[in-house]
Amino acid sequence: MIFQSLAPQFNFNEALKHLFSGGEEEDANALKNHLLEKYEGKSVELYGKGRAALAEAVRIATSGEGRVLVTGLTCNSVEQAVTAAGCRPIFVDISYKDLQFSKKSLTKAFEDYSDIKAIIIQNTLGVPADISFIKQIARTHNIVIIEDLAHSIGSKYLTGSEMGTVGDITMLSFGRDKAVDVTNGGAIILRKEFNHRIRKPHNMPSSKNQTRDRIYPLFANVARFLYPIGLGRFVIAWFYKSGWAVKSADGKVNMDIAMTNWQAKDALEKLQNIEQTVKHRQKITKKIYDEIDLSPITSATYENASIIRVPFVVENRHEVLQALKSEGIFLEDVWYDSPVSPRRYLKDSSFVRSEAPNAIKISNEIINIPTYKKISPSDVEKIALIINRTAKDVKH
Repeated sequence: MIFQSLAPQFNFNEALKHLFSGGEEEDANALKNHLLEKYEGKSVELYGKGRAALAEAVRIATSGEGRVLVTGLTCNSVEQAVTAAGCRPIFVDISYKDLQFSKKSLTKAFEDYSDIKAIIIQNTLGVPADISFIKQIARTHNIVIIEDLAHSIGSKYLTGSEMGTVGDITMLSFGRDKAVDVTNGGAIILRKEFNHRIRKPHNMPSSKNQTRDRIYPLFANVARFLYPIGLGRFVIAWFYKSGWAVKSADGKVNMDIAMTNWQAKDALEKLQNIEQTVKHRQKITKKIYDEIDLSPITSATYENASIIRVPFVVENRHEVLQALKSEGIFLEDVWYDSPVSPRRYLKDSSFVRSEAPNAIKISNEIINIPTYKKISPSDVEKIALIINRTAKDVKH
């Protein structure tokens, strides 16, 4: 069986290792030093969640005022972070070419608003944004570039520059299903001097929250194991109802909670092996492009990017996902099935539908094919066979 979520980056042995993982302050310091060197930083700090790291990045970039440009297809955590920093997000429409800011919409945003202070480059799914154009327009308007690497650690822009080495501030998330997954944690690296220093968090996650993070990969492995006999979904429902799991998108932004030492240790180990991970993702991405007979939504090539989920758009998404599910392939956890995802957050969002029509359309059409290390070329062939038989292509 193939899963899009449910901790697919952890096998059973890795889940057990995660459960009993230990760490010291020196492990957190080692991670900080690694990030400073890798991203050529001036200063660095670790946080309990990626959204907290992003909120601190926005606060430093904007002094807690003005507007921040974000992609029109994003997670509610990004909006949470921007508002927690005291700013207003402006959702900029995206292009079918690469899921990133469309040049027309990005240019228009500066015509419509005079108080833009920063731009967050999301590099959705690891697909490269047009960094040359973004740098040019950001420098023209004297705004701060924040690179959000939640999906794109180890990925490169089409210019050849590694993501995280181009902007003014780099942010990483180590949450569930991200490019580097240790169930929670985040980091911020300042790549130049700012008027504000990074605020150091003073507290650790509660014992219950740490326990949740430790047991989640093991619980997910059990649920995946029981899916073939129809019990997996009941295990998942019980786990959430009992309070021992929370949905990763839920929760508040707390910039005073630090990343645990044991998660920092695990994150560093995975970062040190990122080249191997990237090579696998590129191999699987090439296979997906070769096997699936749909128009690629991205112009990025597997030689440059490390794409965590390869995107396509189809006219009949529900039919395609159900066909896959009937063959034991669970890809319903689509990134993103709403302009601000999960969909339950859209009604309370400041997202303006008229400003991002492409994002709305794509969110109703997009499917993702995962590239994590357990996905094999034969898995791709199985997925492709069903998609090619079922999907109706969207011409764009």
